[in-house]
Amino acid sequence: MAPIQACWAQLKTHFQRGFYQKIMQIRAEPLIYKTPFFAKSSSLPAKQHTMNLVWVLPFLCYLRFSCACNGYSIKLVKYQNCVDDSIIKLPAKDFTVILDKECNVYGSGCVEITKDFTTANGKYQAKKAPLPLIEGEINLCELSDLLKNTPNLAEGLDVMGIPTKCPVKARKICSGTENKFSLLKYKNQIGMAAGNSEFKIEIEHDTGRSCIEIHASISKARKG
Repeated sequence: MAPIQACWAQLKTHFQRGFYQKIMQIRAEPLIYKTPFFAKSSSLPAKQHTMNLVWVLPFLCYLRFSCACNGYSIKLVKYQNCVDDSIIKLPAKDFTVILDKECNVYGSGCVEITKDFTTANGKYQAKKAPLPLIEGEINLCELSDLLKNTPNLAEGLDVMGIPTKCPVKARKICSGTENKFSLLKYKNQIGMAAGNSEFKIEIEHDTGRSCIEIHASISKARKG
């Protein structure tokens, strides 16, 4: 199984067991906003901060690769490197997501790691109405250990340019038609990601800083 396809297989399990269930509860009962899962992460232990991002990373995966399957389409409203000389760097232009008629999805563009680094500690924020703000702390170098029982997911995140262990060497991670994968089996789950979403991650490395912001809109085309 290709790494990115394996990634989606693992994401399905994570969504079914946790994130998807919480979203359904929020729709049914707004007071669930007060539960620890969605609570502001500053009061949680360091390991829990990192585990929260394990739920946010699939959310990011949807931002980058969600499709027009089942009538839904995605628009990358805005993406940027929010510091000069970001170590993990999005391209200045031509960073796109392509969907074909068969619900195959592939990206066009390269994520660049501009310098070697051995540390990656920072914080993240994810916003999507009507959900409350999800935020916390993250150590990218520990993700590999946290995902050791789901190695295909870790490999898929690495393919998308998200480091999961350190040290990390300077390189470019490019996507294209050779990384095409099908979302046909997941088309009925796309609706849960509909709406406007924002993601920001700020990381301190031993060789500099990384900061990335992505804003996306997922919507269903009107008939007629």
